[in-house]
Amino acid sequence: MDENFDRIVNCPLCGGSLECLRCTWYSDSNDSNRGRYLVNRERQCGGETHSYSRASCPLCDGTGTALARVIDAATNCVACGGSGFVETTVKLEVGARREKRQCSTCGGSGNKTQQRIELRTFKAATETCFIYFEDRRHDIWEHSRDVVIDLEGAAKTFFAKWQPASQSTYLRERCEKERRQAEERARQEELRQQELKQRRIREALCLTCGRALGFMDKMSGRQIHKDCS
Repeated sequence: MDENFDRIVNCPLCGGSLECLRCTWYSDSNDSNRGRYLVNRERQCGGETHSYSRASCPLCDGTGTALARVIDAATNCVACGGSGFVETTVKLEVGARREKRQCSTCGGSGNKTQQRIELRTFKAATETCFIYFEDRRHDIWEHSRDVVIDLEGAAKTFFAKWQPASQSTYLRERCEKERRQAEERARQEELRQQELKQRRIREALCLTCGRALGFMDKMSGRQIHKDCS
């Protein structure tokens, strides 16, 4: 189950407290323009009125945690916009000129490696969830379980604490439950096949295709059509 996720971190929505905030908002200029969502902290926007209330976290299934893995993603260098060069203005004794120079941030490659954390919650969102780290918003839409967040600033600090997924009691119990369910499904399927076989024997039907056996099949004691064997 979710083998690629190797760690457990605090739930990004409730922060491990099992509670988040439900925000109800409406536009100050148009009262009919309104909505609601779940969020990890209070936040005000110009031109909108917000009211907040406590709500149970719908994502962590009462654990206060989420599955996670850290990935390295190649992105365009912010300093040069991915071109590998930056333009500078050189002041001359008379006038100035524009010069293109190799970007010192990326060494001219135009790329940078951004460390990110990919999260998978234990339950799917029942409504839209917004997660803020500083002023950057990350969305978990209704029916989704996944979100990817850049590990920088407040997000890097928040996700610095983690535990190996193998230490999660919740995961062990969930895996054990899924194992028992799979065994029960296999047992039920075996019983179904046995009952089907017995019914076909009683009704003189081919054990393979379920069609009626012919006279010669019955006389020879075969339980399977010759062309089915």
